[in-house]
Amino acid sequence: MTIRIVTDSTSDISQNLAKERNIIVVPLNISFGSQSYLDGVEIDGDTFYRRLTTERELPKTSTPNVAQFETAYRQMIHEGADGIVSIHVSGALSGTHNTASLAARNITEETHVPIQVIDSRTVSIGLGHPALALAQAAAQGASIDDLTHLSKRIFDNSKLFFILDTLDYLDKGGRIGHASAVLGSLLQIKPILTIQDGIVTPLERIRTRAKALAKVADMVKTAQPFTYLGIASSDVATEEDFRKIAKEQFSGAIETFQLGAVVGTYAGPHAAGLYLTTD
Repeated sequence: MTIRIVTDSTSDISQNLAKERNIIVVPLNISFGSQSYLDGVEIDGDTFYRRLTTERELPKTSTPNVAQFETAYRQMIHEGADGIVSIHVSGALSGTHNTASLAARNITEETHVPIQVIDSRTVSIGLGHPALALAQAAAQGASIDDLTHLSKRIFDNSKLFFILDTLDYLDKGGRIGHASAVLGSLLQIKPILTIQDGIVTPLERIRTRAKALAKVADMVKTAQPFTYLGIASSDVATEEDFRKIAKEQFSGAIETFQLGAVVGTYAGPHAAGLYLTTD
């Protein structure tokens, strides 16, 4: 069978990389006032962050509609796919998974091609790396069941640590999750966060960015051994802070992702995370 992979733009997989790996990335929507853009298609990360820091109001985000997913699935089937795995941002953070599931049912009824929709229970590089791994396995002949099991194994053996410059964007965007317990911008708290059970969750309360970076380094060291390490960041300078940690703890290739407009709406500027997996 020929199995293809679909994901969404909160995976932070670039359009060029998606094309190279034969993945379709369905974009979410980002709006500044009356101006709406397709995430990663009509607005790139650099442009977005420039606007984010100058606009008065926080941008709005919205999920793709059912028709967008149906179009993606039909395209893959037209190109010869016998089956599709569609892997998406945590259902606790976005309605994207539900929309994809509805579209998958419609297309399967129409074409009888099986479509497996997976809730990654995470976001950004935590979604992007597994999507890329599934695409590689699919290209090597893996079945839908094989890919479903692989995704679960990756999720079960992965860790994500991230630091935000401020929790204000996460709070105003309504995605604060369990991190509300450490909301302390007045105290300049720099908590180390993760995604647990699909929700933003604090791991450590840290007073300064330097100490937070040092603590992340300790966490990465404790997590050894692992076979993959990647960085997701909003800008090059912030990426470099995390790259220093990564190089100290990992001798392999380090993959980098830029936090796109939708993820950046909630993460804010100067945000970055380290993702690692033993699978």
